[in-house]
This record gives sequence, C-alpha cells and structure tokens, in this order.
Amino acid sequence: MFGFGAGFVLTQFGLRFMQPWVGVAISIPTSTLLFWWLAPFFVDPSEGSLTAVVLFACVGLFFPGTAALLNFESNRLLGPNIAGALSSMSPVLAVILAIVMLGERIRGPQLPALAAIVGGITLMYRVHVNPSARSLWLLAVPPGRSRYSWGGPADHQIRL
Repeated sequence: MFGFGAGFVLTQFGLRFMQPWVGVAISIPTSTLLFWWLAPFFVDPSEGSLTAVVLFACVGLFFPGTAALLNFESNRLLGPNIAGALSSMSPVLAVILAIVMLGERIRGPQLPALAAIVGGITLMYRVHVNPSARSLWLLAVPPGRSRYSWGGPADHQIRL
C-alpha cells in the first residue's frame, strides 16, 4: 500500500514537468526491464503454458499502457488523493465483469462491501470537488484502470 500511495504522489511531481503520455513512455519500458531482469529468479518455464503466454502477451499489448495513461491523467486532473481513492473502484468493476463474463455470483457479505466502496468514494469526491457537468465525467477515468483481481496488485507500473 505504501508503494501504491507513493506512486500516486510521486507521479504528481513528475506531471509538473511533462505530459502524462511521456510519463507512460518512460514508466512502461522501465517496468518491462525490471520484470525481464527479475524473471530468471521467479519464473519457472517448465510450469508454463503456451496458451497462457499468448493470452498474457495479448493483454500486455493494451493493458499496461492504457492503465498507466489513465492513472497519470486522472492524477493530473484530480490530484493524487482523489485519483488514488477512485482507483479503489476497480474491484467493483472486476466483480461486474466476473458476473457478466464468467457467470460468477455475488455472495451476501460482498454486497455491503461493494456498497461501502461506492458510497465512500462518492462522499469523498463530493467533499473535495465541486460537482459540475465538467468534473463528473472525471469519475470514470481512474476506475478505467483495472486490477488483476480482488487481491492482485493495485498497479504494476514502476514509477520513479
């Protein structure tokens, strides 16, 4: 959590000097190099699946860059506190997609948890930002980023 929060704050400093897309052009290759360097220590090729490799390669063509760009742009427009909180909506979107695409069902305790996330984010946003027609669409930018799963990493970009 410290790394996630520090990433949002440090991104705000970087955005003072360059546009979000330039930050993405630096962030993605940096994380790629880091993961390639770490792969020999953590990846066992004998347990791999070619199908999974192809699927993850396809996801990698779109996901990291899009997620980082939305992250940086929402940070620039809303600031790190609101953008970071709104990114907590990712589990809600993951649940909706799991229901629609995988046929999963929500269990009883999950409903109040999802409602608490949505309610808390809504209250936080209303306190810090004057809701207007122009600013309300910004609520969609951070949740556009997605997490891998409920317990997955919040953001796999490395931000310097």
